[in-house]
Amino acid sequence: LARVIGTSMARIADTEVSPAVTGLAGTGRPDDSVLAAARFIDLAPTTLPAVARLLEFAWRRHLQAATARAMDLRRRRSGAASPVLALGFADMVGFTLLSQQLAQPELAAVVSRFEQVAHDTVTALGGRVVKMIGDEAMFVCDDPAAAARIGLRLAEVCAADDLLSDVRVALAWGPVLVQDGDFFGPVVNLASRMVMVAHPGAVLISDELRAELEQRRLLAGRGPQDADPPSAAEALAVSALRPRTVKDLGRVQLWVLLRPQSRGPEPQRRAGRRWERLS
Repeated sequence: LARVIGTSMARIADTEVSPAVTGLAGTGRPDDSVLAAARFIDLAPTTLPAVARLLEFAWRRHLQAATARAMDLRRRRSGAASPVLALGFADMVGFTLLSQQLAQPELAAVVSRFEQVAHDTVTALGGRVVKMIGDEAMFVCDDPAAAARIGLRLAEVCAADDLLSDVRVALAWGPVLVQDGDFFGPVVNLASRMVMVAHPGAVLISDELRAELEQRRLLAGRGPQDADPPSAAEALAVSALRPRTVKDLGRVQLWVLLRPQSRGPEPQRRAGRRWERLS
């Protein structure tokens, strides 16, 4: 617990004294960070008490939410060793190239915008952002249908955003190990490897998640013929990819998740359009 708190507090402290927060970003001066720290010291008598109250408030709300999640997972676990969740990764396309083309303030704006879009989209649809890893967001959701819609919505929002490149999204479903607020296990490994092979703007899902969606009758044109078809607002569609051999996990069947009547992303055209916006 002390290690997790220490890491989180260190990141908060670094953010508080950063040039972006203290209003000194983009001045072009080599001592921006020193000036930012000095500015923070000048403002500390006013800001520190307010920040302390804010941190306590945020901690209490997150503790309340974490307690509710833990109780809900325990109630639904039914003797299983690990909770069954949908775990996803969203990865910005071409971030390494982008980091070489943009100045630091512009790159910081892109990263900040991606974090905002990821958090707002995931939480609005019932998921939770586990962590941001630079150009990648990791999130979880206990509802497979909500997870699928999060993946589609992330791809759509990033495609429409003038500041962001397209994202690749991957979703896997299954039991995960929860420890120190993070998630581990084969499902996490599968999702992290799936996102590497997804095309820009595409959402890949594991065969287990596809089966779960089909069982819940949420896939258009699939499932028992006597089943009621999903409504237009709920319907999802999938397109099979050829089986892939995934490192350490063997041969797996992957699926592209789509909205009905969607032809899916056009990777080369869309990626090109993104870089024109960012150059």
